[in-house]
Amino acid sequence: MSKKRARSPEKKATQFQKILTEGRKLFLKYGSEGFSMRAIAKKVDMQQGNLYNYVQSKRELWFAVILEDFQKFTENMKAVIDTHQGSSIDLLEKLAEFYLNFAIEDIERYRMMFMTPAPPSSSIGPIESNYQPESFDLMLQVVNQAVDNKELSNVDPTKFTMFIWGIVHGNVELLQPEFLFPLQYAQKLDYQKEYTSFVLNQIKKILRNYY
Repeated sequence: MSKKRARSPEKKATQFQKILTEGRKLFLKYGSEGFSMRAIAKKVDMQQGNLYNYVQSKRELWFAVILEDFQKFTENMKAVIDTHQGSSIDLLEKLAEFYLNFAIEDIERYRMMFMTPAPPSSSIGPIESNYQPESFDLMLQVVNQAVDNKELSNVDPTKFTMFIWGIVHGNVELLQPEFLFPLQYAQKLDYQKEYTSFVLNQIKKILRNYY
């Protein structure tokens, strides 16, 4: 009997991408508790045993999915930083606006990253052990720069970064209308743009208060 030919690296990468794409859909649909490796194997037309050649558990798959999502998020965040001209305070305002718009425009990734908890596990796999999102560190760097430039005074940079991030992150949920109202009613209100503008104005006032 002839041996089955091993997949090429390109085919493996394509298959892994398919696993991530379908895995994200299932996590969002069923949550971490309702998600199963059997379901994802069926979706990508694989034997469940073969699936473990790509990820060793559903927790590892969760980390693989959000790692991809955070990479996209961070790339876009870096683009905002790299193209900015002006003060660090102005840049913090831009980053807040970027975050709010991301939550509206790329809702599936946002919900996967920030609203879908990781499946519990007693062991840490290789993907999780190497997972280190950069987004908070990027914002902390901007806050540190603002402190160095004396644009912010009398603040602990780490705590202040957490505070601003918390304000933005907390208000993002209010931009997800189905969590507050019946969806069809919220769509009629069309309040997202107006409320985003309100939140950004409040953040501006907070930042300017620390001059």
